[in-house]
Amino acid sequence: MRPCPPDLPQLNAYALTSLPPTADASPTSPSGPSKAGPCSRCTDTSGAINGYHLAAGQPGAVSALINIDGPAYLPPVDPAPLSFLLDLPYTAPTREELLAACGPLTPLLEGGMRPHRDGWRLGCHPKDMVDSDTRVLGDHWRQWLGTGCPALLLHGTASNVLPTAQAHEMASRRPGTTLVELDADHWVHLRRPEESAAAIRRFLDTWS
Repeated sequence: MRPCPPDLPQLNAYALTSLPPTADASPTSPSGPSKAGPCSRCTDTSGAINGYHLAAGQPGAVSALINIDGPAYLPPVDPAPLSFLLDLPYTAPTREELLAACGPLTPLLEGGMRPHRDGWRLGCHPKDMVDSDTRVLGDHWRQWLGTGCPALLLHGTASNVLPTAQAHEMASRRPGTTLVELDADHWVHLRRPEESAAAIRRFLDTWS
């Protein structure tokens, strides 16, 4: 699960601590069932899909959803959408070298970097990231529409993952969904952190 925008430490803590450690999956999600109590979900893409799978499978487990550009349908494609990550190194002798190798992906990956016995490593192996993302390709409309809790759908209008037409359909077909569109690509909370944080604040104020 990815936390809320980095300029909102109080929301980071809220979103993370309100989610019990066992609340990572539903009976229909790749990770299996959970016995968690009520929680909020602030996630993007595969995390968002797992979040609303959890909400659909265990209605009492999730009190609200914050979906950051996560679609209800991801068409199977070859190569996989994140296959470009396979060009990244998993380790490097220094943190600076690993950051340099990540290039424009640095804002997405630097928070997960960890010291390693031979230097520094990414938070996840690139192959594992691609495999995880590939597992969520397909149709998730039933799970998205099967949830009834309040939901914020934060959409980047230049996203290559969630088409704007689908974002509009997701909001119109699911009662209780607030759609906020920002001029950004799929990584809307990183490209527009202040606007994303403001949208999340407004949403939390309406239901908390």
